[in-house]
Amino acid sequence: MSGVFWSAILSFLLVTIIGSIFAYNLQFKNWLRQQQLSSHETRIADLTRIFFDLDATFSKRLYWTRRLLYRLRRYDEAQLTSDLANYSEAITEWNEKRSSFQIQLAGVVGVSAWSEFEHFLAKEYIGISSELEKFARLLRASKGASVDRHRLNEIETELNSLSHYTMTSPEEFTEP
Repeated sequence: MSGVFWSAILSFLLVTIIGSIFAYNLQFKNWLRQQQLSSHETRIADLTRIFFDLDATFSKRLYWTRRLLYRLRRYDEAQLTSDLANYSEAITEWNEKRSSFQIQLAGVVGVSAWSEFEHFLAKEYIGISSELEKFARLLRASKGASVDRHRLNEIETELNSLSHYTMTSPEEFTEP
């Protein structure tokens, strides 16, 4: 009977030890997976925050750029002054946040997104804005001046193409 007793105790200890090791390994793998999911959730939250802020600021700039373009077509000095003030406010907000957007894009999304943002998208908007501002100064300085309507149509086409522009596809945002 003592052989059976020791056999039962030894079996219980072996099963308990092996079971504990097995349970520990499963628990550790589960913990690692949970950490990975938490990291992904944090990254998704960061991306969502960045893109909502970028979209809101970008949309405001786009809206007031279009308003300025339309106001230049239908010149009215009083309305142009008002629209220029709102446009200037949108540009100021954009310029204040631009560096932050660049840093966040480089840090969260990657350098390629920052590079595309800086060297294409921002550059196009700066060109369009400077042209519209030049037209506005021309109209305000000279009462008999007129703007090149053909060029305003081209600028509107450029704004339309930038409105539908997407920087990168979601597949490029996967972690390495």
